[in-house]
Amino acid sequence: MSSRADPLLTALVLLILPAAALGAQQRNALMPQWELRADALLTPQPGAQAGAGVNVRAGHYMRLGVAYAAGVERGPAGDRDARFSHRADATARFLLDPFAEKRRSLYGGAGLTARQEGDGAWKAGLLIVVGMEGAARGRTIPSFEIGLGGGVRAGVVLRGRRRGSLPSR
Repeated sequence: MSSRADPLLTALVLLILPAAALGAQQRNALMPQWELRADALLTPQPGAQAGAGVNVRAGHYMRLGVAYAAGVERGPAGDRDARFSHRADATARFLLDPFAEKRRSLYGGAGLTARQEGDGAWKAGLLIVVGMEGAARGRTIPSFEIGLGGGVRAGVVLRGRRRGSLPSR
């Protein structure tokens, strides 16, 4: 090979290797992490909901997820009858310890929430969450989460361990 081809070959190798490594990381990042949750609604119309969701990695520290929950809540003031309620959330969570180096780890996030009102109309709003993930127990990672969006809620979340990656979160 000529000496002129050496820099071109080196540049080509330097372009291909990171792209191949990035492809492997993206396959791992797109592996879904499932979650089950139970939330207490601490609003003027208190209630409880159970739900499920899924998230994917968007980098080492960020998780993008969606969740759906359904349950019951008390009606408007003066109405003691329980009624069906449900919501859908889309969140971006930022983990402070994505590699599970500590026993417990804080996270925070923001997103959108939509909840169906008693009259059937959907009401959308911003969502802010703060939570703490515990150490992995078997195939799950327990979490406690406080959310603010369409009212205050407190929840317990069980997330599955992400397969195929070193970090358990």
